[in-house]
Amino acid sequence: MKPVDAARAAGMPDSQGMRDVLSGRKRLTVELLAALVPVGIDVSYVVTGQHSAKASARAVSKGESALSDRARLAAAVGAVEEGLSETKRKLPPAKRAELILAAYDLMAEPQQTRANVIRLVRMAA
Repeated sequence: MKPVDAARAAGMPDSQGMRDVLSGRKRLTVELLAALVPVGIDVSYVVTGQHSAKASARAVSKGESALSDRARLAAAVGAVEEGLSETKRKLPPAKRAELILAAYDLMAEPQQTRANVIRLVRMAA
């Protein structure tokens, strides 16, 4: 995907901001990453450098799952932020990203709730 297409998909007014992120002049924000999930960005790959099995399957059959992934990412970020806020803890960006990815993966399990993830974040933080 070209930077101009990614910027358009993320709702950015122009592609310069996307080019700045790709070149390392700007940091990738959680909001930008979440905005790119529906177009097939593999969150696991961006955060860890390893492709997820779900992303490979999504590449084969695009559809409604991308929206649920975006909602799950937003829920994971919200749960992590709430849990960290309640404990008044701060994490370095790399550790925060790992925690968000873990919450994202946990929330794929039907029995996991936002409350369970927040409780886990409180215990871990």
